[in-house]
Amino acid sequence: MKKLALMIGIVAASNAFAVTYNDAVGDVNMPGGYFANQDITSVDVTHTIGTITFRINLNADIVATNWGKYGLMIDSMPGGDVTTGNPWARAVSMPSGMDFWVGSWVDQAPTGFNQLFAYSGGSWGPAQQSANVIPVNNAVQYTYTWAQLGLTWGSTFCFDAWSSGGNGGDAAWDLLSKSVVNDSNNDGQTFWTEATESNSQLRYTIPVPEPGSFLALGLGALALLRRKK
Repeated sequence: MKKLALMIGIVAASNAFAVTYNDAVGDVNMPGGYFANQDITSVDVTHTIGTITFRINLNADIVATNWGKYGLMIDSMPGGDVTTGNPWARAVSMPSGMDFWVGSWVDQAPTGFNQLFAYSGGSWGPAQQSANVIPVNNAVQYTYTWAQLGLTWGSTFCFDAWSSGGNGGDAAWDLLSKSVVNDSNNDGQTFWTEATESNSQLRYTIPVPEPGSFLALGLGALALLRRKK
């Protein structure tokens, strides 16, 4: 049994991946100045067999300055919402079609909470709510199963991370996909509710494992069964 567990561990480790997506620092220009707790610096995406984790890194202590809202837009299947009619009524859209929306807040110690919504049949479903993990004071992290996001071996999905304020209708004040200040009115700053459009060109793939990985696991299980006989 120990050998089988070791083989499972080796296969899982060999199929664990991590990608960092960087964003420009200082690309948040709102009325009143620069808000570092809204400034996304990077997002780390990792997966293991069956789970995927997103960690949004910010340029300030988001626990000490805890009025920010953070989340994800994910396009993992055909269709999806192309409007700004997301579950939180934020002025942000994903032209490729958003299938999943994550929204979170960090002002509820000790962890804050996140909500995961799925788009189906022309409407957004009820939230799956769970506690956030804030591993350090300048990051918020979410872990979901593949099934929750419609993923499997070989899946490639588009995504974006966003930051926003505490009022309904606030825009995405910073997007991971954009390294310039969002300024659709070309007035030198972004208004609180100025509509934002995701570039949605950020992609992540869960690669299909090498056949040898599953073969090794199968042979290990077969050998274990034979030993027990």
